[in-house]
Amino acid sequence: MSNLLVQNIKSTNGTTVETISSNGIVRKSVVPHLKVGVGSNHDTGGSSGATIQFSSFSSSHVFDGADTMNAFNTSNFTYTIPADCTGFWHVSASVYSYNSTANQIAIYVDGNRKDSPAIRSDSTGQYIITGAMVKKFTTGEAVTMRVFASANCFVYTNQFHTWWEMTFLG
Repeated sequence: MSNLLVQNIKSTNGTTVETISSNGIVRKSVVPHLKVGVGSNHDTGGSSGATIQFSSFSSSHVFDGADTMNAFNTSNFTYTIPADCTGFWHVSASVYSYNSTANQIAIYVDGNRKDSPAIRSDSTGQYIITGAMVKKFTTGEAVTMRVFASANCFVYTNQFHTWWEMTFLG
């Protein structure tokens, strides 16, 4: 039996890309990650399948906002899967809308609906739609989140309840 004894894994340019501690914990130098909030309240205009206008990394709009790969476009609310990041991603999103009929958050890839990680189940008049899933994406795919409603939907900026997060799993 052979053993591979390493503490650091380096790229060809000498940069450490992974470190393995003596107790087996692996740390990567970069983990592709997105967490973005809504910069301002917006009305979807009654459109079913309207793009949620995620656009802010400000702490007043989202806790721990991040885009470690600089792959998010705040002008069209789109995350483009970075190079070398084909694989599985953990995707989660939450939308706070008041007095609306919002009932789903859907993942769109290159303009086509691909999945719905969240379906609303409460009916209190204040709606928080939250969901998560693991989904496979391919480098270069353009990802947006959309909200479905049976009538007009007003999306509120709220650092606790309106956010989109994606983390590359491998």
